[in-house]
Amino acid sequence: MNCRNVKDRLILYYYKELEGKEQESIEEHLSTCTECQRTLNILKEDLDRINIIEPDIQQEDYQRIGFAINQEIDKLSQKKGFLSGLRIRPLYIAVSMLLILAVSYGLFKGYERHKEESFISENYELLINLDMFENLELLEHLDEIQETS
Repeated sequence: MNCRNVKDRLILYYYKELEGKEQESIEEHLSTCTECQRTLNILKEDLDRINIIEPDIQQEDYQRIGFAINQEIDKLSQKKGFLSGLRIRPLYIAVSMLLILAVSYGLFKGYERHKEESFISENYELLINLDMFENLELLEHLDEIQETS
């Protein structure tokens, strides 16, 4: 094993969570490598310093603590009142709705403008010659106009 592989596995080695052969390979490497030994010693010091001992709490204690927490929550909710937080909420809802409406209106106007611009660009030639087409239509209906006069 090389130093990099050993250093990557030192925590597992320390907690003896490696399989037998891998544990032995690391022990063999540590017996000859002072750099990895130094790293393991630093790791041991750090892990021993932060070693946390879990308290031995029985199931009844968990239930008693949970019950006490629930009682405190109930007391706080009674003091605060059920509807006390609702005074601000309508304001947030109204502001949010206005913001949504403003954004929707802006998007709709942008879509209309885009649609109008694309219509103009697609029909540019037709729009340029619109006067000519109107004159042609007038000429086509000239007979009808003269009959009525």
